Amino acid sequence: MDTAFTNIYQYIKDDVKRPDLWEEVLRRIARSILRLHRLDIFKKDMREQIYYFDNANTAAPVTYPAVTGGLSLFMNNIVAPNTNINVQVVDLAKLTGIRKIHYIRKFVLVDNFGNPVIDPTTGLWGTVQGGDLQEVSPDSMFDGYGYDKRNCWYLSGNNVKITSDTPFGRVFIGYIKDPITVLDVSNQPNTTPASNLSQTDSWIARDYPSLVAADVKKRVFGDIGKPDEARMSDADYKEELMTLFAHNIKFGTR
Repeated sequence: MDTAFTNIYQYIKDDVKRPDLWEEVLRRIARSILRLHRLDIFKKDMREQIYYFDNANTAAPVTYPAVTGGLSLFMNNIVAPNTNINVQVVDLAKLTGIRKIHYIRKFVLVDNFGNPVIDPTTGLWGTVQGGDLQEVSPDSMFDGYGYDKRNCWYLSGNNVKITSDTPFGRVFIGYIKDPITVLDVSNQPNTTPASNLSQTDSWIARDYPSLVAADVKKRVFGDIGKPDEARMSDADYKEELMTLFAHNIKFGTR
């Protein structure tokens, strides 16, 4: 087991003293870790990365029929749309442990005329400045004139679909991530595991092991018929939970 699991299990073992519940305790630890992360949108669960599309050629020609009738002059000449729409699809399965998209920005390499775009801050080719994409509902992907909106995205199943007014082959994504926990219940609690499979990347498990242990203990004590110990563990859990939120909320200094 990794250090986080070892500490949590040892805290539980000190009070529960039931080695026969080894496998159940490990599973409850994993469930508790996931549950605690999902109590809030913690900044420490934020991940940012560049997503590269398989197909960098995003331009899809769109032909709009000419408008006839009394509004033909206005619709065909004054509000003539961009005849090119640039589209891409993000496969969320490629983002490890994703829970929620926080933002998406285009990583722009060229403008509408195919000229290179230079980042004004770094002086390098390519920038995310001015590349913000707005999340919209799938049923509001059209503007007031019935044309496709640009520079927006919407969620469709396990994909994110993006439209843009400029070609783009990659985006910069910020998302909230769930912890990745892998269990190995094949080893006994008093032996050294043959493999290092019981592990987690959870910062809550690493920095707040007493919180996870208290959460598991109150549930185990309830299962084995020790209500007094379950109430004490529940009190410990609430106190540790307050510590977690006190250390991980955003506050101003002025």
